[in-house]
Amino acid sequence: MGNMVATQVVVKVPGKVMLAGEYAILFGLSDALACSLSCYLTVTCKRVCDLNQIAPGMITVQSDLWHEPKSYQLGALLELTSSTAMSLGRVFYTLYRLLTELKENGDNHTHVSDYHYHMTIGSQIPLMAGFGSSSALKLAVLFGFVRCAGLSVKDQMLLSIAYQSQADFQGGFASGYDVLVQYYGGLVTSSYVGAHQQVQVKHHQRDAKIITALNQHFHLFSQEHQASPTGPLISHVLPKILPSFSGDQIPLNGWSQNKQRFDRRFLEIASCHQDMIDMMTVGDFSDKLMMTMKQCRQLTCDFLGHDQGNAILSELEDKLADCAGLDQTFSFKSTGAGGLDALLFVGQIPAEAVAILRETCYYRSPYVFTTDFLRVRDVSDHKS
Repeated sequence: MGNMVATQVVVKVPGKVMLAGEYAILFGLSDALACSLSCYLTVTCKRVCDLNQIAPGMITVQSDLWHEPKSYQLGALLELTSSTAMSLGRVFYTLYRLLTELKENGDNHTHVSDYHYHMTIGSQIPLMAGFGSSSALKLAVLFGFVRCAGLSVKDQMLLSIAYQSQADFQGGFASGYDVLVQYYGGLVTSSYVGAHQQVQVKHHQRDAKIITALNQHFHLFSQEHQASPTGPLISHVLPKILPSFSGDQIPLNGWSQNKQRFDRRFLEIASCHQDMIDMMTVGDFSDKLMMTMKQCRQLTCDFLGHDQGNAILSELEDKLADCAGLDQTFSFKSTGAGGLDALLFVGQIPAEAVAILRETCYYRSPYVFTTDFLRVRDVSDHKS
């Protein structure tokens, strides 16, 4: 048996939850505020050089998200079209985007094909709960493979590839704030800035006192244990934001200078989101925040129409509206999740409200706000 050199890298990415601004930021109408969450996706990438046993240039991916390991030749990825690469799934498509980008930049990365790579993926992040499972996967795959393969790639380039890969899978509809929050960690305010209206971090803080205050005042409830999703709320929101919205042309950013094209109610919703962000970032969890959340919720319900929004949320609205203490001792808003909408509560939630939530399969999330961020750890094991 010939010599074998194994190099291992472990990447750990936290989940995230959007606190405010989830739709308005896409149109440049407000900032967005999000925080990292104490659920994690972990990727272990191992590089092996043993030409007597393992085919070089191959990557094998194993995950608790599917039954059998999946393998593909790295060189063959470059020969695919974008649509064909996408059909291979998120992991291989993300690697395809990386290798294509490197090739376009003149980096042939020929040494990569000298090794066999084995990638193991494990995740605590609930799927389709708006907690960043998809963006965490792309970040962990990119950072894990690049570090394991010994490629010299700047973090900002990896963030850009993660965002673009995310956008491709979502039909162009992605802002990029997910990857920023999970990369920087803690409480992150992002906005569209610059001539090209790209999302950038406006402010981020890993202040333990602020995170503790968030955990004291905010409570997350989600349907992460439910077998079937309720359906994406986002599909109901977008067609109503702009009267001229049609087809596949989704107007993402840069529209804030043309506000007459927006429904007046959506502009009011965006204003409420900015007010909530301004209060949360300075630790203001007073009754004013509760009343602003109430106003935002009422505007959103009016904007969507009772039969247009998520049916589960509509039912909750009706039941919680009769619950004692709503908007006096507590209030809530949707986090804007794609499938299983998580609900963010502020204040003291009465037992009656908790019982109502359980009736519609909403449970208090076991995860808390955290200062954690993307971490890469070299656990190389050299054998001869």
